[in-house]
Amino acid sequence: MYAISKQLEQYKYIGKVMENIHPSVTVMDKNGTFVYIGTACKDFFGAEADSLVGENVCSPQVAKVFHPCVSQMVLETRKKMTITQKNSNGETTFVTGIPIFDNYGELELIICFSSWDITNYEDLKTHFEQLKEENEDLLRQISRLTKEEALTKNLIGKSRNIQDAMRLLQIFSKQDLPAFIYGPVGCGKTYLCKIVYGQSGILYEYNCDLVSPENIALDLFGNNEKKGILDSKGYHTILLYHIELLPAPLQRRLIDHVKQNHLVIIGAAPKSLDALKKERKVSDELYYFFKSYQVEILSINERPEDLQGFLDYYIQTFNAKYQKNVSFSPRAMNCLLGYHYKDNIIGIRYIVERLILTAEKAMIDVYQLPKEFTQYSDELFLQNESLENMMELYERGIIIRAYEKYHTTIEVGKRLGISQATAARKIAKYIGKKKM
Repeated sequence: MYAISKQLEQYKYIGKVMENIHPSVTVMDKNGTFVYIGTACKDFFGAEADSLVGENVCSPQVAKVFHPCVSQMVLETRKKMTITQKNSNGETTFVTGIPIFDNYGELELIICFSSWDITNYEDLKTHFEQLKEENEDLLRQISRLTKEEALTKNLIGKSRNIQDAMRLLQIFSKQDLPAFIYGPVGCGKTYLCKIVYGQSGILYEYNCDLVSPENIALDLFGNNEKKGILDSKGYHTILLYHIELLPAPLQRRLIDHVKQNHLVIIGAAPKSLDALKKERKVSDELYYFFKSYQVEILSINERPEDLQGFLDYYIQTFNAKYQKNVSFSPRAMNCLLGYHYKDNIIGIRYIVERLILTAEKAMIDVYQLPKEFTQYSDELFLQNESLENMMELYERGIIIRAYEKYHTTIEVGKRLGISQATAARKIAKYIGKKKM
């Protein structure tokens, strides 16, 4: 009896020591009986807590004061636990329960204490949810920026035109603004849009050239039986190829819907808005909606700085696809660089894939190229392979293509970044004075 009394005194002493460190302390013995209730605990849970000394954790009196009871949970699990408890006034506190074991690993007592006083738990919970949401948003932004940085780093496009286009599209995308991107088929419009707008995985692509006007309306706006693409919750940004092929009523309906639902629409077309307006292919509503957000992509033939990058990319891609290690001789590569690709990047892909697929040797020389690649250069390559002559051939191809497109020495000089006099001299050299 004396030993039990002495043990109880020890437990009370431990409780008093703990209360100097943590508020709201309780001590319970190995049988589940409360042997100590601290003053702060009584103040928080009320006068009824004072009567719990000597009560078993399973008694109705304990359940009435502590709900849930962390001491009971620790007794059952033999593990440290932290929960929230409320008093009769609705105030909440975080409570931690710790099991204490003797030298033989047997449970000796359980000490519980308030690990964090909360004056307004609901405010804390609301603040926590806000911080959680902000944190998730930051993680999404970091993920998007990381992917964007990786894609931009590997972007095939060193020309000023592509760099300017990337800069504009990034500005528009960050502000959730629309964009109208135009240029010849195969110039890389989709490629750039996927890099800029596709980071979050909510970019939807739709080609108006492949669907009848009736089905376009159904696909975009839906009907009573199904939702349209524009009403889908899964997409935030929608890329519409050949947007100029939408009938005028659908163009107006599209713009109204986008404004009302805060969607981001990217229109893609082969010509500028002004050119399409002259051809009466865009409504006034669509014209003015996109007017401030136009981005031009030039053909690959006007971006010689990018041509080498795409050639290298597809050579590597198709070597890997067909498990080959085919390369091109300097003469063959020079012919590829000097060629006018009517189908733009698509044309580059097809010719490189075919050449690598059908190559019988590890090195493709000028003789293995299709005739159209060498018709202006056979004699030069067969007789003289100097770097100077190869560079001259490359320059000749650029000058001829630029003059065929722009027709005047002033515009050729402007587009190529050379003076009019230099443009005139090179045109006369490569094309002849009669055509000027």
